[in-house]
Amino acid sequence: MTSVHWDRFPNVARSPKPRAWLTIQANLGLAVNTVEAYGRSIEGYLAFAAREQIDVEIATREHVAGYVHDLASRPGRQASNVVSVDSGTTLANATLQQRLTAVRLFYDHLVAIPPPALDPHRGRVETLNRSRSATTAAKSFDVRSRIRCSLASGRALFS
Repeated sequence: MTSVHWDRFPNVARSPKPRAWLTIQANLGLAVNTVEAYGRSIEGYLAFAAREQIDVEIATREHVAGYVHDLASRPGRQASNVVSVDSGTTLANATLQQRLTAVRLFYDHLVAIPPPALDPHRGRVETLNRSRSATTAAKSFDVRSRIRCSLASGRALFS
């Protein structure tokens, strides 16, 4: 099991859901470098969200597109004095894809978590309905989710 160096990712460490997601990635047995890369990616996304005052748990495609634009306008390592995005010396495509993959996986994790009841007056009935719907959802676990789980467990075995 990989341990996460939380001092390297202060925004992730402070946020319960990103922290839980990165912990899950580490517990799945992903390689240390993969967990570090995911941590840096989510740390960068959370920093962007804080600058733009975006709540990552309810962010829209528009917000993520803003993040993509932000990434695309950053200069690469070898060209720290770049002023224009069109100059061709921005972050490498592989770097952009890696950072977006971590964000996509984080949002896949958020979608998998059932939201809390919005109406606190529903009480026990809402709890029963949620547990019934969770049971129904578990029975109708779609093929895509099964494939993801098998890939995740395979990754854990072969990393």
